[in-house]
Amino acid sequence: MRDTVSMAALLGNIGAAHLALGRLDSAETQLKRAATLAEATGDLRVQANALVGLAGLSQDRGDLAMAYQGYRRALEFHQRIGDRRGIAADYSNLGLLARETGDLKTARHHLDSALALNPGRRTRRDRRHQPGEPGGARRPLG
Repeated sequence: MRDTVSMAALLGNIGAAHLALGRLDSAETQLKRAATLAEATGDLRVQANALVGLAGLSQDRGDLAMAYQGYRRALEFHQRIGDRRGIAADYSNLGLLARETGDLKTARHHLDSALALNPGRRTRRDRRHQPGEPGGARRPLG
């Protein structure tokens, strides 16, 4: 079982690398594999991180409804495991997504929620946040 958990985390990292390189189809394949393995082993952290990557991919492809669902589901997992950094990143992602759709009131609410969880980090991020990366920022594609 432990090897399967490690494999899920590794696949998630490979998927994130493909995202950073702009290899969207390969990223999607690896992130879906990571999410499936993580679900099978009950690893909510790896599953949430894979969902964030898939949500970002959906957002990059213009499927904002799918992106919203992915970020909300990741938020639920991060809340269940008490991962404050992940929760803050999810709220930030939701806020940036709401801003992208023009819903500034919701964007403000989510971004304020993120800041409340992480008051020491008040730097502006122009891209989505990915838990586990230095500084919490997901690197822009391309």
